Amino acid sequence: FLASYDANGVLRSVRLFGDGDDQSGLAVATDGSGNVYVGGRFTGTITFGTSTFDAGIFSDDGFLVSLDPSGAVRWSRQFGPGGDGSIEDVLIDLAGRVVATGWFGGDFDFGGGVLTTGGSWAGFVARYGAALGDYDSAWLTCTGTGWCRATAVAVAATSVSVVGSFRDTVDLGSGPVTSLGAEDGYVAGFAD
Repeated sequence: FLASYDANGVLRSVRLFGDGDDQSGLAVATDGSGNVYVGGRFTGTITFGTSTFDAGIFSDDGFLVSLDPSGAVRWSRQFGPGGDGSIEDVLIDLAGRVVATGWFGGDFDFGGGVLTTGGSWAGFVARYGAALGDYDSAWLTCTGTGWCRATAVAVAATSVSVVGSFRDTVDLGSGPVTSLGAEDGYVAGFAD
């Protein structure tokens, strides 16, 4: 669901999305025009406006949806058809693009060609135009024989920073690192 409150904490509106399976909104951001961007994950089906996405009953897929200030759906995207996926964080960068981070398993085309995890989960950063949800860029936050997830993202004028967790041996961009336990955290910076 997506709930909107006024400055005094009084409920203004609630929007419900989903079916009888599991759906979770995990991240929300707004832009200067009052548009709202929500990311999360779902099983089963979920409908945003005229778009219905189907993840099946044994798969988690990610979603990213933009709503105008009145709550009407502007655009939406599904992440992970054919494998698990999730959007864990969303923000609007200094150029006005929607920046989403999360994880997926298998192969996925964010809009600019297929990225492959090699069978494990991999964290990602994907950017889209705020107005129409048009593809801008995407990249993996790790590669290797282990898995990683990206759970939060921040931007500066010339860089993108991601935090998350990993297991086994992964390359976060500067050579292989091996987790010291079951699951370790990471912070990675990428030039914009």
